[in-house]
Amino acid sequence: MERNIIDYLSDYSDISFKEKAFNEIDASILAMCSYLPFKKLSKDCCNCKGISFEKLYEIYLFSDVEIRKRYRLLLLELSQSKRYSEFKINSHVDIYDKEKAIQFSATSFDYQNISFISYRGSDMSMAGFKEDLDLCFEVVPAQHYGLAYLKKIAEKGNNLVLLGHSKGGNIAAYAASHCDKEILNKIKMVVSFDGPGFDSSVINKKQINDIDSHFLTLLPKNAIVGMCMQQYGNNIKIVEANGSSLQQHSPFYWQVEDDHFVKSEKLSSGSKALKKVLDNWLTNLNKEERREFADSLYEITQAGEIENSSEIFKKVIINHKQIFNAYSKMDEQSKTALTKGLFSIFKANNSKKN
Repeated sequence: MERNIIDYLSDYSDISFKEKAFNEIDASILAMCSYLPFKKLSKDCCNCKGISFEKLYEIYLFSDVEIRKRYRLLLLELSQSKRYSEFKINSHVDIYDKEKAIQFSATSFDYQNISFISYRGSDMSMAGFKEDLDLCFEVVPAQHYGLAYLKKIAEKGNNLVLLGHSKGGNIAAYAASHCDKEILNKIKMVVSFDGPGFDSSVINKKQINDIDSHFLTLLPKNAIVGMCMQQYGNNIKIVEANGSSLQQHSPFYWQVEDDHFVKSEKLSSGSKALKKVLDNWLTNLNKEERREFADSLYEITQAGEIENSSEIFKKVIINHKQIFNAYSKMDEQSKTALTKGLFSIFKANNSKKN
């Protein structure tokens, strides 16, 4: 029977980190913990007092905070795990600004002399959607916040492990590639779980190379997000996963064997084709054109009263009159940017088929 990270938590519940060292499955567990609603559950997660997973689950049971099923199971297993009993959730930050298109969240977990920093990926907000678009041409606020958060946690003097899923993986790599040497020397591991890559002008390639032996990127066989832009580092592992391509973005669907993810020999043909389409699209637009396209597309979504990125296609149909009206009021430069960006996607997709 195929196993997942929840099964791993149960299987290794009584096995300490001295008996079984911290591994890529443990890293994925802490990465996915970043999506737990720490701020709603306990202020102690935000003020460096520290709180155990057991205590956090106890608080959840007596709260009215809603948590999705898989995350409830994750928190339950962690609360009962002797392996994770010494972990303390020591710091949490959550920043959201719809007007400035900022969505950032990170959590640190302390275990003995190690601080594990887990960067959250994009939520379904339109601010998160806009920041994802902006990653294609510039350093975004979440990356700046990620580096600042690393500097803050590094003040403790502990060794450091940086983790992140989706955009969080990109932020982890960005922070590691732009921190000063003193902090860099404290970093023992950086792991990105299906995070997007980088525009070449954004990443510090030399510094990433300096920590190459500590830098790991994991991608599901049918990766989507991880196909965006260039991945850096030589340690890229493709893993077997269940479900659709969209579901495989979540490590909850990745196949586990003992203390590691099941390795896949190669990416699927669909992921390779998508990579080619995205690369061709970015090649067809310079940075300024990407910026104008992102701004124009975001303006259109706001006219369509789209509050959640999962509603985009539905709301485009329902509110098409408002969207067309907003488009008609755009200046010619914005119209051109939007049209060229969409045409470039169509052109890139056609070049894949030929």
